[in-house]
Amino acid sequence: MSTIQGPGFTYVDLHHINKGAYGEIISGRQSPSGKKVILKKISKSVEQHRVASEITAGHLLNGIKGVPQFHHHFETPNSYWLVSDLIDGCDLFQKLTQTDYKGVPERTVKHILTQLVRTLTEIHKRGISHKDIKLENIMVGTGSKPSTHFIDFGLCHQYTGHSDACSDFAGSREYAAPELLLAKKNFSSQATDVWALGVTMFSLLYGVFPFSFDADEQKTIEVTGIHPRPHFPSDGPKVSQDMTNLLSRMMESDPSKRITVKEMKSHPALKTSSMAFLRRSLTL
Repeated sequence: MSTIQGPGFTYVDLHHINKGAYGEIISGRQSPSGKKVILKKISKSVEQHRVASEITAGHLLNGIKGVPQFHHHFETPNSYWLVSDLIDGCDLFQKLTQTDYKGVPERTVKHILTQLVRTLTEIHKRGISHKDIKLENIMVGTGSKPSTHFIDFGLCHQYTGHSDACSDFAGSREYAAPELLLAKKNFSSQATDVWALGVTMFSLLYGVFPFSFDADEQKTIEVTGIHPRPHFPSDGPKVSQDMTNLLSRMMESDPSKRITVKEMKSHPALKTSSMAFLRRSLTL
């Protein structure tokens, strides 16, 4: 396929990027505007509520810095097509592989995490929890001060009012909070986003996951209801005490004691990064 016709636009120069459980990701160019875009092609066999939820989230989150602009969606006989801005750069998994899994420097991780916390705050304010935060679902741009973006809201949870309670356990197991692994209903979807972001940043720093996921460990969690604490490698890269404290609080097994996104903004690990960024900006 070299082109696809949408409402008012033709999409040309189509190139397959990857394929996941819920759709195929294709890069292209919108004609006649020339804008570079991402098209997500979703089979009509996929659960309709997930497609509808992702479309709604796209509209609700427009205008947030750190979320790609959502343009529109359209249908062909067998597929739904969701169109959003293309973000130049790579995802965090690709960035990690560039280090040969030795880990990204803490200074860079702080810069990335500071942006992501600001973005996630705005996402949650609009009544959306991502629910599939992981290395592959965060894009980082190019340049000396790269911008970051959350992508792929295909598993997102929408809520109204003050309750973000959720009972949808879909997601990536390596990033799943204990309450998901234990199938606890009416869990806080915002709190599971914080856990997943903690796992993501740990993996970016150390080049490994904070937990093993063998059958014995899973059985122990199911029987005891107790999730192990993250293991910080003694032979890994040097990481500040502030950062290890923040990661530990993000991966607190009790969701009622887990640090919130709001609290993260004032944590010493990120306050230092924010002040340094402000000082650099003032000297430009």
